[in-house]
Amino acid sequence: KKLKSGHHCSSVSWALGCFLHGGPMKSDLNDDAETASVAVIAVSGPTRSGKSLIASSVASALQALDWRCEVLCQDDFWVRIGQRDVDGESVMSEEETTCTDWGAFVAAARETRCRLGRALSQAKEIKGLEQRRGLLILEGFQVLHDESLRGMCTHMFHLDLPREEVIRRRSSEDTPERPNPRPCCERYCQLVVWPAHCEYEKRCVDGQQGITRLDMMVADIDIYVQKISQCLSQPADHRQPDSPSSSLDTKNTAAFLILSAFIILSGMKISTWPNFSGLFKGMTGKFWGRR
Repeated sequence: KKLKSGHHCSSVSWALGCFLHGGPMKSDLNDDAETASVAVIAVSGPTRSGKSLIASSVASALQALDWRCEVLCQDDFWVRIGQRDVDGESVMSEEETTCTDWGAFVAAARETRCRLGRALSQAKEIKGLEQRRGLLILEGFQVLHDESLRGMCTHMFHLDLPREEVIRRRSSEDTPERPNPRPCCERYCQLVVWPAHCEYEKRCVDGQQGITRLDMMVADIDIYVQKISQCLSQPADHRQPDSPSSSLDTKNTAAFLILSAFIILSGMKISTWPNFSGLFKGMTGKFWGRR
């Protein structure tokens, strides 16, 4: 269908602006200059493995060094009870990936990262704080399940804990000394909690590049907090190549230009196509020569 004149003009301006910039402009990209100073880490692991404690401890340690830090927890995006087949019988489960609103989690992570980036940019402009950095921690027992969240991460950590310890911790009573807000019976842990975790670990952790695994039965938590803090001071090189925050490659840019041309042509009269197609051919020729 022919585009309305207003839409046609905006499409032309948008496409030409993108062409002059060699691709989508900064406002169209998720990973722009403002978020470059914001590190994003994922802390994954089985239930009761110490994810929240590590996340809060890392945030506190880096805040003392003048970092701006925020933590997002998967549990805050829990929406529904799931179902799991156990010996041919369907049982209710809180351990399924369908229990989490991943769309809301991703949206909150992107918004938080951009907000941290804007705050750092403003601090740099107003106070001249050149070296100040930001940190967004994504914490959850299945946080590496979503590809968009993985793509945002500059560092990923997975906490390992043996089966017996996971079941013992999850089924223990809730006490002031050892809080356990959602204790479950041992049978539920054996038939639902641990199998769901093993499936997640096999699918999203085992054999995956860029994930640092931490044995929570070996070292003190302070050692791991120090280890994660040291990792954040080093450049990361394992960001997912197909993540929303990745740069567009040449093929994507070419496809983008062709789509832009189609949008523009669809809003013009047929009699104007030959002239415009010649102009577009010259523009793309200039583009390929420049690249």
